[in-house]
Amino acid sequence: MMKLERILFASIALSGVLFAQTPGNLPRPLVQLNRSFTPVGTIDWDAWKVSSPRQRLAADTTKGFAPTANVVHAIFPDLDKTVGFIPTLEYRKSIDGGRTFLPATTLFQLAAQENWTGPQTYLVSENQLVFVVYQTDAHDVSSDNEAVYVLASDDQGQTWTGPLLVSTSVTGTNPKNKRGFDSEIKIAVASGICHIVYEATPTGVTSPGEDLYYAAVGITGGKLAIVHAERRINTATAAGAFDVDGPTVDADRNLVAIAWSDDRAKTAATTSPNTVNNHFSVVSVNSGATFSKETKHTKIDDNAPTGWDTRRPKVRVAVPNVYVFQEDSRNGTDDNCYLSFSNDLGVSYKDVEVNKTPAGIDMDEMWMDVEQRRVVVAYRDDRNGTGNVTNNCFVVVSNTAGNDFATAQEVQVTSIDTNNIYGVELRGNSVGISMETEPGESFWLAASDDGGKTFEQFVGTTKAPHGDVDSPFMTMTMDSDIVAIWIHDDGNGNSKNNVWTSGIKLPYLVDNTATNKGLALDKALDHAGEVAFVMISQTGTQTPITFDNMGLTVYLTPDALWQVGASSFAFLFAAVVDAQGNATFPAVPNLKTIIGRDVWAAAVTISGGKFTNGTDAIRFQ
Repeated sequence: MMKLERILFASIALSGVLFAQTPGNLPRPLVQLNRSFTPVGTIDWDAWKVSSPRQRLAADTTKGFAPTANVVHAIFPDLDKTVGFIPTLEYRKSIDGGRTFLPATTLFQLAAQENWTGPQTYLVSENQLVFVVYQTDAHDVSSDNEAVYVLASDDQGQTWTGPLLVSTSVTGTNPKNKRGFDSEIKIAVASGICHIVYEATPTGVTSPGEDLYYAAVGITGGKLAIVHAERRINTATAAGAFDVDGPTVDADRNLVAIAWSDDRAKTAATTSPNTVNNHFSVVSVNSGATFSKETKHTKIDDNAPTGWDTRRPKVRVAVPNVYVFQEDSRNGTDDNCYLSFSNDLGVSYKDVEVNKTPAGIDMDEMWMDVEQRRVVVAYRDDRNGTGNVTNNCFVVVSNTAGNDFATAQEVQVTSIDTNNIYGVELRGNSVGISMETEPGESFWLAASDDGGKTFEQFVGTTKAPHGDVDSPFMTMTMDSDIVAIWIHDDGNGNSKNNVWTSGIKLPYLVDNTATNKGLALDKALDHAGEVAFVMISQTGTQTPITFDNMGLTVYLTPDALWQVGASSFAFLFAAVVDAQGNATFPAVPNLKTIIGRDVWAAAVTISGGKFTNGTDAIRFQ
């Protein structure tokens, strides 16, 4: 028996292999989540979201907990056929990195005459906690004034508590949150607390817009409870005096940052709301108990409306760093992405222009994620087709908490026309980006294993047969599963949309046997210098190999061919991952052609006799 085979079998024996039933493949198939058509005509768009914990916790079979590195939470709207096609909010969970999802749980069903603004439906998770925040007028369906509600689970989505009304003090028993996109909610979770910011009209005030409010909730004894009661944040101005737009919040441990736009700089000549906006922020270092005085970040009035989300600020935090991103035209001509960043918990800020867009070129939209001192920013501009004829996605990365953006290199991610960016996720060296692209508003993912220096593009849908895609939001697991959720209409002109999900696992195998080049392992930079080994199976992927209780699982069924490959042909299936994160297995033939039936392959990486990662299985073509 060869040395590699001994390592392989010994490692499996020591890990205590478990078995479960789930398929897996690369590229992963599209999975429909809903039962009936999505009620976008009733509740509007964007009520579908995904979230994965950014913590690694082991499986706990006594409590029904899967390893958090494999968990993906999903919410989406549906129509319940059994009760007259009434809109519902559904929840489904994946415990295998988004390959499959457990049956749906209905979180709430729209009552008669109740209004629900779909775009203001959000989802966050941390450890075993899951929070869902949404906006309806359930407190008074005759008012058409919507309130902020929270649902939550402290057992990884198995049971739920709520809904809890949090916007209680705005107008007493009748909270007035203006319906639609203009009354926005954002949420973040840290240290077991869900932090919520939202726009609302103050009690008894006739206002052209909304003020900014904050509340926080947690779970105590299995029940939702208010941690911080609702209070107004934009207290530097009188209640109802000006219009707040685009609130955003982020949290890490005890650090909470809130940013927003308001039009307090408007003049007598520009009295209508949103004619002159600036960006502001406040910071809390005690989990939202108190907040600092506000900081103004825009150095000039940007003299442009914030009607598009692209012009609203975005905030991210990673203790002790606070990042406030803005799109404005402070150079007098172009839209650019500017960053005000603090490395001292929001005490002081420095400014830097992030994007590298050429002068005179229009930049639109920015998404970002942060982890420790790394900051990844994606944006799009039309340098390759001015007048928004062709937009492409670009990325700039800071590895020193914002201090090197001025000299950072720009990476072009897409060459295809990119309509919108819907998410950027960062986990270690893995980066994922979700986008809508042309033609026909298709769904694409981009992935990096080197911290954003290089990207690979993946086509999720095409105009034919999938039709029009809308809002592909995304998440990433701690095991580098990049998972997106979206709707598409299968060419029915948005009259019949369904909710879909799919994704990519890093690293992954590529089948090059059609050109006699064997197999290749790609995007495995974290495992450079480790041994990579390809396992084969003619049984499929239904009984995966689970190597530990932290989530290391390979979805490939061990069988006789698997054992023969490991013992007799190990020299074909072993390679060392190079400094670029690649490994090649050029001598592997097309086993489907040789055996005459379907054969699957998956790769694992091994270091010191222990398995360190695994790929999705692929089927020889």
